[in-house]
Amino acid sequence: MRQASTHDLRTARPGDLRETISEQRPWLALLFLLNSLDMATTALGLQLGIPEGNPIQASLLAGYGELALLLSKIVLLAGLILVLHLLRARYRRLWPFWLAMTVPTLLVVTNNLALVVHALL
Repeated sequence: MRQASTHDLRTARPGDLRETISEQRPWLALLFLLNSLDMATTALGLQLGIPEGNPIQASLLAGYGELALLLSKIVLLAGLILVLHLLRARYRRLWPFWLAMTVPTLLVVTNNLALVVHALL
C-alpha cells in the first residue's frame, strides 16, 4: 500500500509555489536556459530566413509576428511550471516530468543551432 504523501492536492496552498520554485531551482535554471536558447536561436534562424518548424508556432508567426511567437513560448513555459507545481502536491519525485520537458527543448535547440550553422556556411 502506498504511504500518504506529506503534500495533498486538497492541502496545497497558492503560497506553496515559492517552495516549489526553491526546491526545483536547478531544473528551473536548466529549463530557463534551454528555453532562452530556443528563443534566441529561433530569432536568429528567422533573421537568416529559416522558417519556423513547428506548424502551430509558424501560423502564429505568420498571423501576429515574431513578438507573439516569443510571448507564446513564455506563456507555455509558465503554464508548464504551474502544472509541475500542481503535480508536486501529488507526486514526491518530479524529475521525470522535468526530464520530459528539458530533453525535447534540448533537441529543439540542437536542431536550431544545426540549421543556423548550415545557413551560415
